[in-house]
Amino acid sequence: MIDWTPYLESISEKYAQWETFYTLTDVEGKTRPSKTAPLLRDLWVQTIEKERENPQERPERPEKTERFTVLDGLRKYAANHVLLKGRPGSGKSTALARLLLEESVEAQSLRLNQQNQAKIIQIPILIELRLYETSILDLILQFLKRHKLIIDSNTLESWLLENQNFRPLLLFDGINELPSYPARQKLKNFRQQYAEISMIFTTRDLGSDDLNIEKKLEMLPLTEPQMRDFVKVYLPEKGEEMLKQLGNRLKELAETPLLLWMLCEVFNEKSQIPANLGLVFRHFTETVYHHKLKADVPTYQESRDWWRELLQVLAWKMTQGESKTEIQVAISRTEAEEELSKFIKNKGFPEYYSKQWLEDLLKYHLIHLEGNNKIAFRHQLIQEYYTAEELAEELKKKLPHLIDEKLKWDYLNYLKWTEPVALLLGLLDDETQAKQVVKLGLEIDLKLGARLAGEVNFKFQKQTVGLVLGLDVPKRFKVKLLGLTKSNEVVNELSQALEDSNEYVRRKAVEALGKIGTETAIPRLLKALEDSDVYVRRKAAEALGNIGSETAIPRLLKALEDSDVYVRRKAAEALGNIGSETAIAGLLKALEDSYFEVCGYAAEALGKIGSETAIAGLLKALKDSDRYLRRNAAFALAKIASETAIPGLLKALEHSDDDVRWNAAFALGEIASETAIPGLLKALEHSDDDVRWNAAFALGEIGSETAIPGLLKALEHSYEDVRKNAADALGNIGSETAIGGLLKALEDSDSDVRWYAAFGLGKIGSETAIPGLLKALEHSNEYVRRNAAFALAEIGSEAAIPELLKALEHSDEYVRRNAAFALAEIGSEAAIPELLKALEDSNEYVRWLAAFALGKIGSETAIPGLLKALEHSNSDVRRNAADVLAEIGSEAAIPELLKALEDSDSDVRWYAAFALGKIGSETAIPGLLKALEHSNEYVRRNAAFALAKIGSEAAIPELLKALEDSNEYVRWNAAFALGKIATETAMTELINRLKNPDFVTLNNGDTLSLAREALDTIQNKLKYYHPLSQPMNQQVYISYNWKEDSNEMANQLVQAFAAKGIEIIRDKTHTSYKDSIKNFMRQIGQGKCVVVVISDRYLKSENCMFELVEIARNGDFYQRIFPIILPDARIHKDFERIDYLKYWEDEKAKLQAKYKEIDLAKTNSIMATLNLYDEIRGNIDNLTNILKDMNTLNIDLHRQSEFAAMIKAVETKLAEDSQNI
Repeated sequence: MIDWTPYLESISEKYAQWETFYTLTDVEGKTRPSKTAPLLRDLWVQTIEKERENPQERPERPEKTERFTVLDGLRKYAANHVLLKGRPGSGKSTALARLLLEESVEAQSLRLNQQNQAKIIQIPILIELRLYETSILDLILQFLKRHKLIIDSNTLESWLLENQNFRPLLLFDGINELPSYPARQKLKNFRQQYAEISMIFTTRDLGSDDLNIEKKLEMLPLTEPQMRDFVKVYLPEKGEEMLKQLGNRLKELAETPLLLWMLCEVFNEKSQIPANLGLVFRHFTETVYHHKLKADVPTYQESRDWWRELLQVLAWKMTQGESKTEIQVAISRTEAEEELSKFIKNKGFPEYYSKQWLEDLLKYHLIHLEGNNKIAFRHQLIQEYYTAEELAEELKKKLPHLIDEKLKWDYLNYLKWTEPVALLLGLLDDETQAKQVVKLGLEIDLKLGARLAGEVNFKFQKQTVGLVLGLDVPKRFKVKLLGLTKSNEVVNELSQALEDSNEYVRRKAVEALGKIGTETAIPRLLKALEDSDVYVRRKAAEALGNIGSETAIPRLLKALEDSDVYVRRKAAEALGNIGSETAIAGLLKALEDSYFEVCGYAAEALGKIGSETAIAGLLKALKDSDRYLRRNAAFALAKIASETAIPGLLKALEHSDDDVRWNAAFALGEIASETAIPGLLKALEHSDDDVRWNAAFALGEIGSETAIPGLLKALEHSYEDVRKNAADALGNIGSETAIGGLLKALEDSDSDVRWYAAFGLGKIGSETAIPGLLKALEHSNEYVRRNAAFALAEIGSEAAIPELLKALEHSDEYVRRNAAFALAEIGSEAAIPELLKALEDSNEYVRWLAAFALGKIGSETAIPGLLKALEHSNSDVRRNAADVLAEIGSEAAIPELLKALEDSDSDVRWYAAFALGKIGSETAIPGLLKALEHSNEYVRRNAAFALAKIGSEAAIPELLKALEDSNEYVRWNAAFALGKIATETAMTELINRLKNPDFVTLNNGDTLSLAREALDTIQNKLKYYHPLSQPMNQQVYISYNWKEDSNEMANQLVQAFAAKGIEIIRDKTHTSYKDSIKNFMRQIGQGKCVVVVISDRYLKSENCMFELVEIARNGDFYQRIFPIILPDARIHKDFERIDYLKYWEDEKAKLQAKYKEIDLAKTNSIMATLNLYDEIRGNIDNLTNILKDMNTLNIDLHRQSEFAAMIKAVETKLAEDSQNI
């Protein structure tokens, strides 16, 4: 067993000052009181709208967006994995550091005070993905080692798989910082392999892989009140002056904690606000970063004079990375020394200075040393700033020699350069240069160009924004692009768009103003709150809440009376975000709204404001004559969660009105403070039954073991509701001490008490309760039997299986239901035969739970029975069977599932499509492509959805056609599918369509937006904006067979070469409708470099062999081809090659036989084919012999190295060709 004590102690010691851990301050030198902690504690996140499993369903009601403090949100969703996204410097890493510390302290506390050995202790581990080298397990082992715990990989794997009392909480920081595609794949595989472990992931919001994590949270920008409060606290003497100088630019320059801190530091030194974000970085690095941090550390004077240039050299090297698409955020010390050595030597200093000067940078904490002796900047944003400075110098030195094409394709086109280029534009003083960079950005991608237009020096923004205004694009899209500039220069244009007769344009305009997010936009947004379109009003309220200015409060209070419930809801939410006490009266009134959802948001807003004024008003409202107001006041008090309210709430427990008593108990339970326990235990003995009932409920919600004796006593109370709440409370507390009392309560005369007792036993989850529960399965009372089955389901022990199988045939449907649920939780194959029978149970819930159980067990043994069930007369049985087949995921089910796509029941069709997608086999593609042309729109919709799940390139042509389907949902699903497939082929085709005026005119609505969203998704996954463009002498072709293995290999090659900046020209991406295939094959034959994927099918394909013969005919065959030989290509032995000779002789003979049967005057093309067969037969021996003699490496070696040897050979050939021109 692993002793976690030293590890937890090390974490608690090292991360005690969590708020400094990821800032740029000196964490190892002199400590100083942190003024940033209050700000970092108050960071908020909100849920990102879930990607619907069935994207055709677009609900009328907006999905509820939940908001939490960052740690509450992470804790809530960690068990099922959660992804935290946010801008650089928004506090993601700091949040993980704080969570690591708090969970470590909690784990130590539980270890020291653990009376109940069944209590789960969570062990947090931070995995910094930027340090990835070999595997995720190695990263975990390194972190454990750094914190005094040394174990081997076998011990770690055993713990991850079999953890019981000590459960892992894995905190993965920086998906976007992983160094390569294989590294991301390994992380994805790790997540799937250890799916039961709680995991939290963080990533940037630009160009990152989401690992298919369903639940996502995003860091919310700081509100203006938060920023102002921070400035006043951080700069008590200069804060007011800083805010005065900033005016309405606070959001523009300091939307994240890191940027706000840097801005404060700059102002503290200079007493002046820089003109833009790039200059904030420049002044910060010049005045604070280089000269204030660790100023007392001795360094070499020569090195100090060159620090800025040295840091630029390192940043440039790291941003360049090892491939065109990937950035490095850490490099080895050796690499850093080598890079500095080149620079130092060039400046005339001795090479050995590189070690001394690197040491100075480390001592001064401008960079730092991480695990495995790696060098990194304190924050990726700082690395990107120095990269921007280096790029600025390159532009100054080389323009016009740094030609536009190079800037466009080597920098702007890759997502990793977007942030450095954005910072660069703030640094450029040359208007011509700034405009040219924006123009090139627009040529690459309109959204990229729009973003860059708003990043230039403020004095040039009118000109760069003018480039966006001049674009010939639909108005809706132009308005969206203007929002992406986030420039105050577009506010007037957007204000005019708010007057447009088209409500869709007005909606986009209000969204755009929200993105700009400065006070300049507020008057227009306030006006939009009166728009005739409810969606415009909703978006306006939301935007005002995000801006967070108190200027909006009066109009938002008025919006609390809007006729539309969702406008009122958004207004309440916005007032909560602004957080001003001036809104309290209006929000208290909103607690009386006829819609509970509005009341809920008003309550939540009052909770966020959290002032004593609100508490007093809510305690008063708790006694109001209106029961709904009382309920909502209790909810608000629960949200405020202030201990100040506890005395008033305890008093309210004795109110004459039972509703007041219940609401007070609810609030006490939600506040969950142990301060209330003595009063609640006393209330358990109150003369009034309702008071006792509510006290028991509250104790259960608080969940402290201190309450157990009183609750066990309450289990014997004469009033059944008190007994029920006591049982519920004991289950929530989760202590084995309660098992005896709860087993006894299974026989209570009241059904609710029995159910809560069973539920409690299940929640405690101890096998100690199993004998008593098995006995209860045979009880004469049906309710006792039902609840025992439910409890056994929750505990999930195999010892219960025989009795549960018997229970599946019980006459009581509830016992059968619970037995099926229990078998699902236990997950044993022994249950499959009986569960298959239960699929035909007379009760629909039993049928559904049997299907659920079979899906959870996931064994292929069940497939024959499930395929039979797909033909059942009852549609519920068919639907459940399709659902289970999706969970099992076997290809054996594909033919029947394809048939089920045409089922008369829409649910069956949807589940069949979902199952085909989840199985994910390309075997289903022909059937699904056929279904895309079905006359029934539902069949077409579901086929597109299934193709999205499978994600094969083979579907792209038909999905592109489906983009113009007559049914909007088919079009929607086709766009969704193209985004999911995310290959360069899909990217190319979407760009071509978005540039096609006919397509744009026909689809100027949702479909156009969705096509653009699909393109965004592909760009983020591929990490570049536009398919690469290369000069003729740099072209690389690929010759391959379209069948599965070869096609997959071609996809991998295209991706690997693209990562190195080399575009592979292939038929699927470089031929259009009606283009000549023969001409394209001849181009391949003439190619300077041709990657050839040789397979058995290739050597037997007329088209493939035509290409190979063409390559040979054009000379330098050996030098121009770069082959990969698949295992089924039998060319390494003479007798195997003879088979291919014989194959082509046979093909020729068959064609000749047919040739003699027809009119010879009309056979020119057939004669040409016969000649080709002759040529193939004459060349195949020599060509395969050359291929046989080449050391082509095996497939595994190629894949493991990401085709490094082949890419290097191609690069060498391209370089030689360039020199020979």
